[in-house]
Amino acid sequence: MALGEIGDSRAVGPLVATLKNEDGYVRAEAAKALGKTGDKRAVNPLVQNLMDWYSNRSVAEALSQLAWKPQSDNDKIHFWVAQRKGDELRRNWVLTKKVLLKDVESFEHLRIENALFAFMGIGKEEIISILIEKLNTKGNKTMAEAYLNCGNWELDKAAREWAARHGYTISTGAGAAPVGWGSM
Repeated sequence: MALGEIGDSRAVGPLVATLKNEDGYVRAEAAKALGKTGDKRAVNPLVQNLMDWYSNRSVAEALSQLAWKPQSDNDKIHFWVAQRKGDELRRNWVLTKKVLLKDVESFEHLRIENALFAFMGIGKEEIISILIEKLNTKGNKTMAEAYLNCGNWELDKAAREWAARHGYTISTGAGAAPVGWGSM
């Protein structure tokens, strides 16, 4: 029986530590297990992981199991992103844009990545120039691959130019993007 499956509050400490694992799948499984414990001590560490694209769906589910409600506008936007609630994010675009742009300006890799992927999923044309600028100033291979495969031709072009400047070769084929343009 796995640590989180027993629903024992003794599992909270080790599971919280696992939220920092380098593997997104492992972080997601830890979040699911924390939700099953029913222990409110898991709430704050889970809220911190709302800005982790690769585990935040499981984090949102766990927070819901723990009867957590967003405490601020930032929490609300991050929770909606984690739940992939594109309609809510678009309806509240001014707030969404403000919160996610603040995340993009942070120096936290997962937070920046989450915000950029959220913008891509929302698919608002007005954000394209900002996404391109962020690729050119803070970009990395993961970001370029996401842009290349998201389905937006402008981001594809920017990713190809970024790759050329940074010595990467692009092989075409069936690529996978963490999010498609406008898919939320």
